[in-house]
Formats: sequence, C-alpha cells, structure tokens
Amino acid sequence: MNTVMFTHNDLDGIGCGILHIAAGGRREDTYFCSYQNVDEVISETIKTIQKECTELPRIIIADLGIQPETAEIIDKYEGEKILLDHHKTNFWLMDKYEWANIELGNSGTWQVFSKLDNVPFEYYEFAVHVDDYDLWTHNLPDSIRLNRLLTILGADRFIERFLENPDVKFTETERLLLELEEEKIERYVEKVSKSLEVYTLAFEKRLGVGFADRYVSEVAHELLDRHSLDAIALIDIHQKKISFRSQPDFDVGIIAKELGGGGHKNASGVNLHYGNITDFHGSKYPLLGVQRAIEETSFELFWRFNRVYERLQNSEIEKDFKKVKGGVVND
Repeated sequence: MNTVMFTHNDLDGIGCGILHIAAGGRREDTYFCSYQNVDEVISETIKTIQKECTELPRIIIADLGIQPETAEIIDKYEGEKILLDHHKTNFWLMDKYEWANIELGNSGTWQVFSKLDNVPFEYYEFAVHVDDYDLWTHNLPDSIRLNRLLTILGADRFIERFLENPDVKFTETERLLLELEEEKIERYVEKVSKSLEVYTLAFEKRLGVGFADRYVSEVAHELLDRHSLDAIALIDIHQKKISFRSQPDFDVGIIAKELGGGGHKNASGVNLHYGNITDFHGSKYPLLGVQRAIEETSFELFWRFNRVYERLQNSEIEKDFKKVKGGVVND
C-alpha cells in the first residue's frame, strides 16, 4: 500500500497509526506528530516525496488539525490525499477542501478503521475501545486501561504489541502492570486533590484548578465527581500545557479554542507559554516565591477561563433573546 500517514501521538493517533500499518502501510511512512511539529513534519515530508518519488503516495492525515499554510501545501499536492478528524475546531478545513473529512461523533481511529482499505477486521474491538476512550464516553472500562497500558509501555512497545496481537484482552503480565499502575494513580489523585483550588464561575458553575503532569484524564475524571465540579483545568508546568476536562453539559472545547488551543467538548487543552500566564522562572528568589507563584497562576487561569466562559454564555443568551423578540420562538 503506497501511503504516508501523519497522525497524533496520543492513544487515538497511535491507534490510527497501528491500523495504517496493519492495513499494509510501512512503519517508516507513519509519522506520529505533536500539535507543535505537525505542520513542519508534513511540509518537509511532502517536499522530500516530490523530489524523490516517481509515484506519489496517498497522503493520510488522521486525528490532527493543520495550519492554513500547510493546508495549501497539501491541496497543491498532486497525489491523492485525505484528512480524517473529529475536532470541531477543524471544521474550516472541511468547508474549504473536499479532501478534508470531519466527523464529530467518531474518533480518528474509528474513521481509519471504517474508511481505510485492508484494515483487518480483527482490529474492530481495538478501534471501538480507542473510540470509547477518546470521545470521553467511557462506557467500556477497559478503554481507560488501554490508555494506561500505552503510558506504561510507551509508544513503540504499545505499537509492537497491537501489531503482533490486536486482542484488547490483557495478558496476565499486562494485568499485573495495570494493577500496580492503578495503585500509583490512586496515590497521585490524592496528592492533586489536596492542592486543588475550586472557583465559582459565572452562572454558578464550579471550576477546579490544579497541577498534574501525568495521569491527567484519570485525575480529572475522579476529581470532577469528588469535588462536584463542572470543569477542571490541570496545569503541566514541565510540558507547558493546560488540560481541560468537564461534565457532559459543559463545553471546554470552545473555551480552549478561545484561549488558543482546541479539542473536544469535554476534553481539550492549550499550550502554556511562560509570560502569558505567570512565569515560574521569573522570580529573583524562586524557592521563596514558588507558593505565591502557584497561587497567582491558579487564580489567573481561573480569571481568563471565566472571562471567556461568561462572554460565550452571554452571547448565547443574547441570541436566544433576539429569537424570542423577533418571534422565532413563541411560548
């Protein structure tokens, strides 16, 4: 199969890559990208392809958004191309390019399973579990454990494991590793919970702000319920990013977009640029100032989050009012 895939480096993106390779794509032609380097990787790879390949491969972009400049490069590419994504923030691509497909209700992995030729049917359960985890539905208990296994094994070993055996039933060794990992997660959740700050947003909604550099989804899922939160923001200082998670009726995806990020309705995030939010390395006496810096960062994130949320909610209320006033809605 003469294809090149560019996909994300989370569970959904890695799931796309596994299915691509299982369908006959080459491992070296499967690129696992971050949001930070995807545009560079795509543009440089296409340049190389156009210089060296006599037969242009099919370009597949899965579970990723791209910048307008990169979209233009892909559009001018004379070979076949397709983008399979499910993020609302990338609707503009589908509006402009016929090769872009955005399906909100289907993860990238499920779309690859459904649309890519030659994917073995043995990967059906794998695709279903990745879909369940990535869309934050969590109807399948083992979908969360699948993501934990990725964390334990690392991307390369995880890919090898599911290329050799697509069965999502965990081996005895994997179950032991997961049990040990779950004990670590429980301890880590307790640690994050103790330092969590809870703020009241506009319209009496509750936002938790904390610091977590691992087990983000697990921590968020537990603390949303434990503290009766509508949304939670977890700051990862090391990776310079903020992850948002929320209850089903609270849209953090649109807030993340307004803050310069993106994602899903109930799971999204933004990159953290020191200077835009409190700079942890700017204190003359960092050890003496760290507690104050943490408190300031937590409050500033709440303030920015709340400002966007309040503006968006007031905008929706104004729209509804205009509909009623104009006679569109009648009681």
